[in-house]
Amino acid sequence: DLLKFYTQTTEILMENWLNERREGHKKAESCENIGLYPETLEEWFKFENNPPKDFENEKYNLFNEFYLKSDEVTMKLIIESIEEGNNKSKTAKIADISIEELEMFHKVGKMLKNTDNIEDILEKVDTSEDEELEHEITIFKYVIDNKEPYIDFYKKYDEIYLPKRLEEFLHYSEEKGDIIKAVKNSELSIEEIEYMYECGKDGDEDYEDFYESLLDIKLRIYASVTSSNKKDKKRIKTLNLTDEELEENSYQIESLTLLNNMAGVLNSIPSKKLDKIVKKFSFTIEDVFEWYEKGKDLMKEYDEDYLEIEEIAPEGKINFFEYLIEDEDYRTNYDEDFDSYYMKFYNIYNEIHVKPKSKILSRNYTNDRDFLRFMLKDLKVTKQEYNFWDNLGLIKNEREMDLDIDDEEFELSKEKVKYKMRRG
Repeated sequence: DLLKFYTQTTEILMENWLNERREGHKKAESCENIGLYPETLEEWFKFENNPPKDFENEKYNLFNEFYLKSDEVTMKLIIESIEEGNNKSKTAKIADISIEELEMFHKVGKMLKNTDNIEDILEKVDTSEDEELEHEITIFKYVIDNKEPYIDFYKKYDEIYLPKRLEEFLHYSEEKGDIIKAVKNSELSIEEIEYMYECGKDGDEDYEDFYESLLDIKLRIYASVTSSNKKDKKRIKTLNLTDEELEENSYQIESLTLLNNMAGVLNSIPSKKLDKIVKKFSFTIEDVFEWYEKGKDLMKEYDEDYLEIEEIAPEGKINFFEYLIEDEDYRTNYDEDFDSYYMKFYNIYNEIHVKPKSKILSRNYTNDRDFLRFMLKDLKVTKQEYNFWDNLGLIKNEREMDLDIDDEEFELSKEKVKYKMRRG
C-alpha cells in the first residue's frame, strides 16, 4: 500500500512538473510552482546521470518513463527555439540545459537517424574506451524506444540551425577577414567547420556550396595578406590551405591579388600620396602606371565609354573592390586576362585622381620648383606622378593656350595667390 501510494503521488508530482516545463518554465522554477523539493527532482534524475546496471529492471520503469517524457519536453523547447532562429546559447538557456547537453542530444539524434542496425551501436559500449562515447551510448540505449524527438531535433538542427550559423560564419569571415574569430562568433566548433569543409571538398552535395564559399573567402584573405608588404604568416597558417588548393586556384589568387592592390590604391587616394600607399603593398608606383596605361589602351581597343564619377557612384559611395569585380567572375575570367579590371581601374583612377589634379596643375603651370613642390604636396601628388602625367601630355601650360586670355589670367592669378597664401 505504501509503495502504491508513493508511486501514485510521485506520478502526479512528475506530471505536474512536466506540465510546468511544457509551459517553458525552468527546472527550479517548475519545482517551486508545484511545491516540489529540488532534492527530490535530483533523486528522480540520478539514474539518468548514473544508471545502474539493472536499469531495465521493472522497478525503474517509473523513472525511465519520466526521463523520456522530460527529454521529450526538453526536445520540444529546443526545437521551438531553433525554429525561432535562436543561437546555441539562447536555446540552451530556454531549454534549461547546458550547451554540452545540447551537443550530446545532437550526437544521439544523429546516431539514431543514421543507424540501421542498432545492435552495431550497442556493441560499441563494450569495446570503447572513450568515456564520453560510453555515456552517449548509455543515454542512447534508453531512448531507442522513443527516438523520434531526438531525430526530429537532429533534423531541425541541420535544416534550420546549422544553415543560419554557417551563413553567419561565412558573412563574418568575409567581412572581418578572420576565420578563427568567425568560428567563435558562429558558436560552431572548428571541428564542425573542418568536417563540413572536407565533406564539400570530397563532393558531398550537402556541403559543396559551403566548401566553395569558404574556399573563396580563404583565397580572398590569402591574396589580401600576401599582397601586403608585411606578411602575416600566422594568419596564412590559420587558413589551412593545402598546396593542392593553392596550385589549383593560382589564377584566382593572382586575380584577387591584383584586385586587392587596385582597390588599395583607389581607397587611399586622393587623401594619401601614392609613394606612401605602395609601402603597404608588394607593388610599386610603376605598377600603378602600368595598370593605368593598360586600362587606357584597352578602353580604346574595346571602344568602351568613359564614365563620369556620378555615373559610377550616383549616391557618392562606392566599394572599389566590388566595383572592380562587378559583372565579372575572377574565378573563371581566364580569357580576358583581367582586361575588365584594368579598364575599370583606369576609369576610376583617372576620374578621382589624375584628371582633377592634372587640371589644377595645368591651370597653375609653373617653372618655379619651390611653388611646384608646394602644389604637389598640397595635392598629394608625387613627383613621379607629375612626370608620368607630363610625359602623357596631361600637364599643359594653359597660359600659352589660345583661350580667353584675360579671364584665364585672372583665374590663374587668383588660384596662385590662394596657394601662396596657404603656403605662407
